[in-house]
Amino acid sequence: MNALRLLFASLMFVSCCTTGADEPSDREILELEARGFMDRYLAVYNRRFGHPERGAKFREELGELVTMPLMIAPPMTKPRVPASVSAFTKNFEAFVNMLDSKKVMRLEWQRVQLQILTPNKILANNVGHGLNAAGEVVYETVSLYLLVRDEGDWKIALFSPYDVKNS
Repeated sequence: MNALRLLFASLMFVSCCTTGADEPSDREILELEARGFMDRYLAVYNRRFGHPERGAKFREELGELVTMPLMIAPPMTKPRVPASVSAFTKNFEAFVNMLDSKKVMRLEWQRVQLQILTPNKILANNVGHGLNAAGEVVYETVSLYLLVRDEGDWKIALFSPYDVKNS
């Protein structure tokens, strides 16, 4: 579904540019970039599900999407900064292993909300669903991310999952 939204947004962008309509605003471009980044982030997880042998590749790809220092603010404990990208990605692989045990085959964004703060900072708030092979929701998560532009690329600077009932 998200791939379809990204494709639709891209086609609309191309259509506007080729038909002589107004070009997208800076804000629209930033939103397209942020949505594309969030979809790439999700794709890293989806390539790993059900394939523990892809763990090293998962950790490498996930590590490329964050900037250090990276703050993690879990729902029930105080915020912390992982000692390294490697420490961060190892913890997230454990999260994927937990989702594997729940038979999650893919993650989808049920909703992504973006708040442009500056041309280099965007808040992304999302609801994610973990789906099993039958397409049933077997896991739900809500998280807040601070995305920052780092040498031209978007990266995650803050990851804060929170209580689903507050979505």
